[in-house]
Amino acid sequence: MNNTIIIAQRAYDYTSVSVNNISRACKEIQEFSLHCNNITELCNSMDTPTICNVLSLLLAGNLSLVKDLSLGKRTELEDAFQILLSDILLNAKKCGIMAQRIGEMTARAKK
Repeated sequence: MNNTIIIAQRAYDYTSVSVNNISRACKEIQEFSLHCNNITELCNSMDTPTICNVLSLLLAGNLSLVKDLSLGKRTELEDAFQILLSDILLNAKKCGIMAQRIGEMTARAKK
């Protein structure tokens, strides 16, 4: 499903965030995530440039969007971050359920 995030009057379309982009973004937020219990706490613990870096990594896979994203308000950036991260976690949960069901289908009873 295509989604659009608007930051500083610019629209950013995204579909599914790639594993490589997630990995790059995780390296950026690694030190912040150690002491956070939820997405809101994680977002509040980061400064604005870090959020811009993470969003750029998630959307583009590199830091090419940082300058444009930095023009956005803090609330826009936080909302976009929370939306993207929530979508990623939801997709991961769906993949986990599918993997579990496939495992159950292929499981064999012991004799």
